[in-house]
Amino acid sequence: MKLICIRNVLTGAAMTLTLLQGGAVMARTEEPAFESIKKEGDFEVRQYRGFIVAETFVKGDMDEAGSDAFRAIAGYIFGGNISVDSKASEKIAMTAPVVMEKSVEKSAEKLSEKSSEKIAMTAPVVMEKSMEKSMEKNAGETYRVHFVMPSQYTMATLPKPLNPKVTLREVAAQKMAVIRFSGFSTDEKVRIKTEALRNWIQQQGLKSIGNPQFARYDPPMMPAFLRRSEVMIAVD
Repeated sequence: MKLICIRNVLTGAAMTLTLLQGGAVMARTEEPAFESIKKEGDFEVRQYRGFIVAETFVKGDMDEAGSDAFRAIAGYIFGGNISVDSKASEKIAMTAPVVMEKSVEKSAEKLSEKSSEKIAMTAPVVMEKSMEKSMEKNAGETYRVHFVMPSQYTMATLPKPLNPKVTLREVAAQKMAVIRFSGFSTDEKVRIKTEALRNWIQQQGLKSIGNPQFARYDPPMMPAFLRRSEVMIAVD
């Protein structure tokens, strides 16, 4: 399906596959720090620390939004930015996650060109809609997509985006309920997992205070049965 192909393009940013003689080694990525509060089978409640993201707002259906956003933010992390100290490019370790959320369009001020830094791509891919709807194609809507930045950076030290459509934002510490699964992540499967997570949240006496986020942790070449995917919802 076209939607799955676009998602695979995005997840290609998630991790680097290093081929070695006699096998393959998957380079691990940094993820936002969290404490596991409760785990029950495929379900878990996590307390995340705050982190910084580079984000952009794009219009279209999910395919178009994912593709356009990927190009914009990938441009930023690959050097389309203003280095704080105006020196040469800098390679930065990969981190996670990337979030896609149906939202309201946001503008950003245009920045002048200076020396740039190179920031590694992030993982996993996470898709979130800001309204209580299933993960389905919806033409003409606006999505917010962000990549999580490496923890070594602060808002003061991150290079500034040259593309006025890409901005930096701090995400506060939050508690997330999560359901983990493997296999191909079709719209229907994500919908089913989202509903299962919502039911589990209710059973635990928790209250959903955020919108569903769909997380991808593996590149397209990973066999489906080995893939790690998650639906995440902020809870109180």
